[in-house]
Amino acid sequence: MGKKGGVWKRIKRVFYPVVNPAKQKTEITIIENKQITVWSHKGVLCAENELVSLACGDFILRIEGEGLQLEAVSSTGTLITGKLQSVSFT
Repeated sequence: MGKKGGVWKRIKRVFYPVVNPAKQKTEITIIENKQITVWSHKGVLCAENELVSLACGDFILRIEGEGLQLEAVSSTGTLITGKLQSVSFT
């Protein structure tokens, strides 16, 4: 038999892969012009009624609109609602 715990380490690597937040890709879901969900961003930079900016690693996501609100903010994603007018990357 191999080293003690060797099999468990291999199983852990398959079923519990190491996730490096720095390598996660930002995912964006837009539903009509009413809501946008941004997954795996690095943080909220600006949250105003007409502008929300999110840090997304190599770029900043700018969401412009009317009545924008952060409905949910968590370590995995952010849900923004309101009347979306434009989404841009800078």
